[in-house]
Amino acid sequence: MQKQKKVSSVHFDFENLSDFPVDSGTVSSMFETILNEQLPDLNMQNTKVKREVQIVDGGGSGAEGNLIRVAPDTGSGESCFLENLDLLFRHELTHLLLAEACGTGNIQIIFWEGIPNWFAENKVRTIKFGFSYHEYCRAFLVSDKLLPLNLFVIAHDYYSMRRDFRYDLQAASFCGYLAGKYGIDSIIGALKEFQPPTPDHPVIEISKLLMGFSGKKLSALEKDWQKFLLNKVTARPDREERAASYTLPSFEEPPYTHCGFCNDRYDRSHTHCPYCGVDTGIVLSVR
Repeated sequence: MQKQKKVSSVHFDFENLSDFPVDSGTVSSMFETILNEQLPDLNMQNTKVKREVQIVDGGGSGAEGNLIRVAPDTGSGESCFLENLDLLFRHELTHLLLAEACGTGNIQIIFWEGIPNWFAENKVRTIKFGFSYHEYCRAFLVSDKLLPLNLFVIAHDYYSMRRDFRYDLQAASFCGYLAGKYGIDSIIGALKEFQPPTPDHPVIEISKLLMGFSGKKLSALEKDWQKFLLNKVTARPDREERAASYTLPSFEEPPYTHCGFCNDRYDRSHTHCPYCGVDTGIVLSVR
């Protein structure tokens, strides 16, 4: 195991790196490049926080505190391994940079997932495949299969349906549209001011958040976004054909859910969130 190889503001803790089809120098260079690419996306000059990064075989990827854990696919050779590693690290790093920029990790869920999915997944997949998440969403829109964005506001609703890839796809495209029109600084400024729901006020004030940088509520911004998709995004008949035949995948409800107050994941058997302590029976509303 090679520990704490410093690159820029990131430490690397490669767990069992010999098990992976790549050397530490290649990975370190990649991570440094990604860090320097992701900072400008959020209009950040640098990051003051030192991240700990673990590359592990299995167990899932995630970001919490200052730790980034990535579990790339190891079964397809070096090229696919590096592509998957790039995607996972870029996504998780963007989560933590966004939390640093906003001063909190408790960020309204459509932005918490949409911004990394736009600036990470969309960026990588556009380069690799030649079309963006906007084009995917346009295809779903003309096929009348775009999901209403009011389904994207509460964390446990979002995550319970996330195996339907339209959730991440639409959140990314919507946030990409907003960042292009209003600027990422305006969005981050509004997120800094956003007050998450509390037990005494179990309301997600999504309208107040959106109006803080756009002057519009969700329904109006959703219409603007859809007009943008129709009028400004290139039509892709191949994507439209696939979107027209798309059906919701069947899957079992997972044994865990996510807290609507702090967004953290917990087992459904809990009566209180183990992270923020809020009663899991409190029903959230949106306005």
